[in-house]
Amino acid sequence: MVKKNYNEAEPKDAEIVDVQKDGFEDTVPVERQVQRKLKQRHLQMIAIGGTIGTGIFVSSGASIAAAGPGGALVSYLLVAVMVYFIVMSLGEMSALIPVSGAFTTFASRFVDPALGFTLGWIYWAQWAISIPSELTAAGFIIQFWNPDFPIWASSLIIIVVLFCVNLIGVRIYGETEYWLSLVKVLTVIAFIIVGRTFDNSSTKTGILVDAGAVGGQAIGASSWQLPGAAFNQGALGIFQVLLFAFFSFGGT
Repeated sequence: MVKKNYNEAEPKDAEIVDVQKDGFEDTVPVERQVQRKLKQRHLQMIAIGGTIGTGIFVSSGASIAAAGPGGALVSYLLVAVMVYFIVMSLGEMSALIPVSGAFTTFASRFVDPALGFTLGWIYWAQWAISIPSELTAAGFIIQFWNPDFPIWASSLIIIVVLFCVNLIGVRIYGETEYWLSLVKVLTVIAFIIVGRTFDNSSTKTGILVDAGAVGGQAIGASSWQLPGAAFNQGALGIFQVLLFAFFSFGGT
């Protein structure tokens, strides 16, 4: 019997490890434990891509329309600060106590098992709601280019592919997450570049990606200069956009 020590090398497949969980020791064969086959590049890109939720692609225009550009910016900054401190706290606890469990493990250990139980089911409910909404959003996007293709068919194909990827193995999962996250990052960069205002000697062309409009007039910061447009609906607009902002940070 070998005690688990995170400072030592991983034991061989034939060895048995004692795992302590919730005050009880349990004997688990190594071959039945989680396989650590994700590379550093997988983890880095998953972390970056995980901060980009569906809301940033689908609901950005609705956020600006509801609260104005200033109100939307304030809402996203508030959520970003909250997410930053939460992630930093989780990182510190994970570095202090590297356990093979979800964040609910820390809630059970530092607060109460009831809190960990509650957080686990809340997290499940959050994804049970988020995944169907994201699949529906993907179906709407695909239907934009192919109006005759039903939304339910697009959602079914995507969920089957994702389900199969999760069944194949952790290495395939890591590669799939890596490339899909890279596509998301490149898409955001492309939106930022295409959304810039271009100016040359002959014409001024502004491309507003959220609206899909291309014209001969430079838009620039004109939305901030309209009377009452920067902070549309005031504080009420900011609180309305908080929902979109939280959804945009989904996965973080």
